[in-house]
Amino acid sequence: MEFLQKGIEWAFGGIGVAILGWLGLFIREKLMKPSVPVVNNQSVVSNHQSGGITAHTVNLGEPKRQIKTPQQFTALSIYGIQAFGHVYGDAPETRSFWNNLDEYLKDAGWTVFKSAQHAADPSVQNVVLEINLDIPVGDQSGKAAAALNALLNEDGITSRINPLATSSLPPNSMYIRVGPNF
Repeated sequence: MEFLQKGIEWAFGGIGVAILGWLGLFIREKLMKPSVPVVNNQSVVSNHQSGGITAHTVNLGEPKRQIKTPQQFTALSIYGIQAFGHVYGDAPETRSFWNNLDEYLKDAGWTVFKSAQHAADPSVQNVVLEINLDIPVGDQSGKAAAALNALLNEDGITSRINPLATSSLPPNSMYIRVGPNF
């Protein structure tokens, strides 16, 4: 009988300690838990949705470059530049962006030559404007590249100007290399 009584004391004593320990952890977690910031509660309407979750912003696939201020490209008309366009890779977004850029440059009076599509080249990302390293007096390619670079950057399109190691372009010319959007 004494064995049974000690067993019951041992069992209930252990359960009591376990319950007190669990209760202590629970209270500690509640007190130590960092506060979760309140998210601005907004109404979201989803029409004709077929399954899935409605979220504030969902980006799928490659981000799309968009020239938001095409009317500003008319300012480039003062330069009278020849542009040799090269598209790298076969992503539809890259091709679509190049076609829009080509149209706006032609509307600004630039002569644009398109080359055949090139295989993907990891060194060409976003937009690369290449001009001769040595620009002779009267050559407007440096100023035109800077103006085009500024317009693209204003629209959130990453671009850069690279001087060519050799002056292989005719005066008032530049390469415009368009690669994947990163």
